[in-house]
Amino acid sequence: MLDSHQKIQALIDSFVADLGEIAKQIALEQLKTAFASVKLAPLPAASAAAPASARGGRARRGQREIEALSSKLLAVISDNPGCRAEDINGALGTKTPQIAQPLRRLIADRRVRTEGARRGTRYFPVGPAEVQNARRPPPPPSQSQPSNGSADAESPSA
Repeated sequence: MLDSHQKIQALIDSFVADLGEIAKQIALEQLKTAFASVKLAPLPAASAAAPASARGGRARRGQREIEALSSKLLAVISDNPGCRAEDINGALGTKTPQIAQPLRRLIADRRVRTEGARRGTRYFPVGPAEVQNARRPPPPPSQSQPSNGSADAESPSA
């Protein structure tokens, strides 16, 4: 009885394989018929001198391109102090990896300062006074009052 089950299973497997081959042949014939009138241009061969982007790798950006992006970044940050990377990307139509290097340069050159960390990093333009002092400005005063129990803690006692 086991032998007859094996024979039946072998016949079923053979039938399924043959049916799959016939379906592939029909699909190929239909594709050939559908695309018979389409003439495709040959693909250009990738040479060793082709840029990295053409070979599928990453292309290096030129200094001019980085400087142009830096000036756009500075303009967006000046117009929108406290903006985050995603806000800048929305304004310029860029992605974070594209603006990371120019932003680091602007920060290193002290043309932009940051507050926060990671995704919460906010960018601010650096004013002339901050550049002259060559330091980060103090953080803005907080809205909360000191809690030392006295209502008139801020007024000097005379």
